[in-house]
Amino acid sequence: MAPQMGIRLTGDLLNISVENTGYSLVDLLEALEAYRNKKKFFRLKDGRFLSLEEETITAPLQLLDALDATKKDMKGKDFTMPAYRALYVDELIQESAVFANHKRDEHFEKLVSDFKTKDYIGFRTPRGLSHIMRGYQKTGFYWLKTLAHYGFGGILADDMGLGKTLQVIALLESDRRTRKHPSLVVAPTPCCITGKMNLPALPRK
Repeated sequence: MAPQMGIRLTGDLLNISVENTGYSLVDLLEALEAYRNKKKFFRLKDGRFLSLEEETITAPLQLLDALDATKKDMKGKDFTMPAYRALYVDELIQESAVFANHKRDEHFEKLVSDFKTKDYIGFRTPRGLSHIMRGYQKTGFYWLKTLAHYGFGGILADDMGLGKTLQVIALLESDRRTRKHPSLVVAPTPCCITGKMNLPALPRK
């Protein structure tokens, strides 16, 4: 019988369960080291032998291995991890035919969908900057806004001179009214000396 995976997003945590394997997640975690050492079987504490070559067993083990899961991550029958790993989890399960019929709750589904949507939840670039931002700069801005919306950290990386500073300025400007704490921008000296950006005056609020 194929294992059934369940994924739930609760606040800033992902809860993942694996059922219909005939074994608990604790059993699978105990067998994980043997799997990593390319053993063919693992003997459980109750005397049963776990085949480490059957796809219905190796698929959950591969998932646990990729996520670096440990017993410390266990919460009841599920294991938990930070919500920022949601996109990686989605990628892993999409690659495995064994988990084709996995179950995901609406919160997890929305998070994944929001990051895959072209306009990223429909955020708008700040007035005064929109007309000077290029398409890829707006995409970077939407990406940063979506990360911030879900409380994730992130990195915006591209070649020099493509407007990362402008994208960050747009991000800070977009939530100036709601931001409760000041923001700190740290930039290398050459950027501050040689970097020139002819930005229009932003409207006062």
